[in-house]
Amino acid sequence: MKAKILLLNLILNIMSGGIIAQGVYGTLSGSIRNDSTGEYLSFASISLMQNNQVKYQVIGEENGFFTIKPIVPGVYDLHVHLMGYTKKIIPQIMINSNSITMQNVSLRLQGITLRPIDIEPQNKMIEPDKVNKFIITSPDLKVIPVDKLPAIVNLTPGVTNGFFRGQRLETTAYYIDGVKVTGDLAVPKMIVKEMTVYTGTLPAEFGDVLGGVVVIVTKSGLD
Repeated sequence: MKAKILLLNLILNIMSGGIIAQGVYGTLSGSIRNDSTGEYLSFASISLMQNNQVKYQVIGEENGFFTIKPIVPGVYDLHVHLMGYTKKIIPQIMINSNSITMQNVSLRLQGITLRPIDIEPQNKMIEPDKVNKFIITSPDLKVIPVDKLPAIVNLTPGVTNGFFRGQRLETTAYYIDGVKVTGDLAVPKMIVKEMTVYTGTLPAEFGDVLGGVVVIVTKSGLD
């Protein structure tokens, strides 16, 4: 009988010790939300810190709620961090033994600051103002083994048998010393100082021309 009483006392002591041990810890619970929309935020990082040291740390649940337990009673700073949101610190949270402390947290969406970007201008793939022209000077004409000017024009890239880029012959304009001429271009190459052949985009002064332009400057008495 005495042995049974001793065994019963031992069991009661163990059970009471467990109850006391369970009662010396506390719990922290709460939720994490967007402070603008009220939306619950998933998988936030929640830490309890003392003296700048992490004592407890959990990851919030998908539904935005979290629970930290068991916690040794005391005063802690709560740190909540979630990518894309401003970190939140709530200081001096008291955790009491055998009790649940509730703490809901609202996080503000973090503004994204973009650093200035220097954009350097790149060369245009198409330059509408670029004029395709070829200049043939008097020294060049001397070494070209062709006498007639139309034949020399045909040597220019983009010109075939007098056709500029496939345009009709009558769409090509010839200017001699600033005067537009028609008919046979019967000018000896020996009196030509410079000949400019336009095969692409034309300057504004030739706006009425659809094909190419050949501008001839003849020599003066001093040349």
